[in-house]
Amino acid sequence: MRRIVFALLTLLLLTPCRGASRNPVPKGVQTTVYQNGQVIRIYDRSVTEPVRIFVISDTHLFRSDEREDPYRQYSKRMSKAYNTTRHFLSGKPTNPEESLLQTLSLAREKKADAIAVLGDLVSYPSEAGVEWAKAVLDSCGIPWFYTTGNHDWHYEGTEGSEIDLREEWTRKRLLPLYKSYNHECYSVTVKGIKLIFVDNATYQILPSQLKAFSAEIKGKEPKLLFGHIPYYAPGYGITTVAHPDWGYDTDRGYRAERRERWPVDGFNKTTMDFWRAILKATRRNHLVASFSGHHHVQQTAIVDSWTQFTVAANCQGGYFEVVIEPMPEKKPQLFRATVIFHKKGRFLLIFLETEFLHIDSLLLRKTLQHGGFFELLAGAHFANGTGLFEFALEFLQGPFDVLTVFNRYYNHLKITSFSIKWLQR
Repeated sequence: MRRIVFALLTLLLLTPCRGASRNPVPKGVQTTVYQNGQVIRIYDRSVTEPVRIFVISDTHLFRSDEREDPYRQYSKRMSKAYNTTRHFLSGKPTNPEESLLQTLSLAREKKADAIAVLGDLVSYPSEAGVEWAKAVLDSCGIPWFYTTGNHDWHYEGTEGSEIDLREEWTRKRLLPLYKSYNHECYSVTVKGIKLIFVDNATYQILPSQLKAFSAEIKGKEPKLLFGHIPYYAPGYGITTVAHPDWGYDTDRGYRAERRERWPVDGFNKTTMDFWRAILKATRRNHLVASFSGHHHVQQTAIVDSWTQFTVAANCQGGYFEVVIEPMPEKKPQLFRATVIFHKKGRFLLIFLETEFLHIDSLLLRKTLQHGGFFELLAGAHFANGTGLFEFALEFLQGPFDVLTVFNRYYNHLKITSFSIKWLQR
């Protein structure tokens, strides 16, 4: 009889359960975004493998050597601005170089697939600073991609418009950081995720940038947008791209930064068109989120379908760890087993292994009693998100379905294995 029971069990354990799917995410949902501190998790149905991207901005390196001597009158203020900082979480003293090295070490430890560097890597266009930064980024062994910030190309007090100064000092000092990519707008693809970088460090977008972005945004693959300055969202301050009040009358920093005042007429039309193009792309072209720095504090803004993250300053230890993963799919329960007994009072030891095990011991006891059998021993063990539940039962009635009780009361469980063994009375 015992052999018959085990033969029956073998057949039944190979029979898939026909229960309904417990997938918590409706099929119509393409993407979800979750943030916990510095970690941002993006789940997307079109992603086939996990991708991990570290995002940093505002490291503000201030290295200098004799090549800086002719420009010290232009770098005097910023060369002392962030020499010593405090970590944005712990409050402990740190400095830009230490913070960058610690972030790169963490990225290596987490086996990041790419690093996005979103500007103000240096506090002014120092040759020594750019060379040191490129050397440590190259040595980390992780592909990295850069776009400028407003300090990277700005020697305070030099004459010219911000657009002209950006072009001049990007060409003179920053091209090694771009590694032949177009500094206005370019893209790279990492494991099927398209990363688009747009230089918005003058608060305005050029027609050539809008044209390039319009070409890059085509296609249905998941995309992330990167730039130094955040884009306008209600609640954000004036220092954002396309803020309706941005302009001559609201410019409070031009004296300290010794630069031209913002335009009387505010931003150009292309800037507003670009803002609208981003919002449209989040609806039609699978643009999942945008990332920026500049404000030195961690922020999140949501405008309709557009989610925007602002990373804390790296000179104070700030970074984002962005993980893009396939959408979790919870499949139906795997197996159903039926055990038939010819005699009451037999003892069984049952091993039931499940994923996402969450059983309250008191409720379990009531469930077992309701199912017509009596619990003798119960215990739970957890490891790596999988639970192994062991218990012994004395059955008080004849035919019954072992897993029916669990399916009825614990239908969130995913049964991965089931075994049974007779015990001596």
